[in-house]
Amino acid sequence: MTSCYPALRGKFGRTEYFLTTMPVSELVSRVKFPVEMPEWDDGSIEERYQRKLDMRRIKKELAPYFSKDHNRFSGSLVLAVLNHDAMEFDQMSTITGDLKNIPNLYRNAAAEMGFVTMQGQEMLVPLDGQHRVKAFKIAIEGDAADGVTPPAARPNIDLARDAVAVILVRFDKASSRYIFNKINRYAKPTGKADKLITDDDDAVAVITRRLVAGGVIPQRLVNIDTNTLKEKAREFTTLATFYDANKKLLSALPVPITIHPEKLPAAERDLRMEELRDEWRRLLSGIGQWKRATGDPTQAGDAARVELRMASVLGRPLGQAALINGYALACKKGREHVDRDELVKKLDGMDWSMGAALWKGLLVKPNGKIMAGKSASNSAGTMIAHMIGAKLTRKESDGVMKFVHGNASEGHHLPEPIRLG
Repeated sequence: MTSCYPALRGKFGRTEYFLTTMPVSELVSRVKFPVEMPEWDDGSIEERYQRKLDMRRIKKELAPYFSKDHNRFSGSLVLAVLNHDAMEFDQMSTITGDLKNIPNLYRNAAAEMGFVTMQGQEMLVPLDGQHRVKAFKIAIEGDAADGVTPPAARPNIDLARDAVAVILVRFDKASSRYIFNKINRYAKPTGKADKLITDDDDAVAVITRRLVAGGVIPQRLVNIDTNTLKEKAREFTTLATFYDANKKLLSALPVPITIHPEKLPAAERDLRMEELRDEWRRLLSGIGQWKRATGDPTQAGDAARVELRMASVLGRPLGQAALINGYALACKKGREHVDRDELVKKLDGMDWSMGAALWKGLLVKPNGKIMAGKSASNSAGTMIAHMIGAKLTRKESDGVMKFVHGNASEGHHLPEPIRLG
């Protein structure tokens, strides 16, 4: 069956391409994925990996989005056209005849406008956007789509009629594989901080952004670009650290949530956000080092934050995460019977200096540098929970000792908890 698409012709480097739109149903009916192409079997290990579809991401994230979200959208796809011998581009001038009646301003542009026609034998290979194309197929076909058990989403007929922007290039084995490999090799994955700024489906991300916008931690003091802080950074924490802390605190509220925190419905999300606001007021006002670090968010207070980062584990995102982990664990173990203000007083009474013996092997390496990773913040959090009065299980206490002392952990014991005078 012959199909005709309005198109713009362009050239980038040595590659001629056509920019057009295509109904999603036609796109998925013509598609052939790189992983299915024996012509590329001689590719390197890296190239073979780039061809592999991440079906978990497609079924869990992309297909449900295209199937359920009425505000769905997709950027342009780059497609190589196989069996393109009969594919033609007809310039507007060949259809309308003389372009003299077109104003000079539009004449040159009109020369690259026209129509792409396909005769039906053409196949489309995604060079960029293969995950989206697979998600389109699943969202349209549901459990009829190949490789989908159980179905990721109910079939969406409206999506089949949507027009998606595509960039068509004629398939050539060498050049098409080259374009595919370069696009996939140099594509930059979205960082955690970027996702938190833009994600409206994750309730914790929405809460985190609103708490920052509301000044719980002044926006100037939250690094939204990276997941780490340099020693001389003016910020107090990072958006990713604040997000993880909010998720942990949500799990430790007096009345626990009954569903995954990221899936909270809007009404409950807003109520829980107010509970978190109270928790942060308690923590930021009750822990002296944090109170001093966030009290003056202007440039005049930057030196104090840098000084804290150099001297105390509470000036580092890892130490901040450990404190929240410990506080949340202690709250969960006591739940509605725990005195949260008392826990904060105990936290404030701890020695948080980088040189404190408690943090050696937990948060600080033998060379005096801060550690990295969730294992460190989780183990330190368990120790902190113990220090402020939480009763650990044997497994929890043994896990902390093994993290610090390794195979030589036998015979080592947890230090005495803090007691308020």
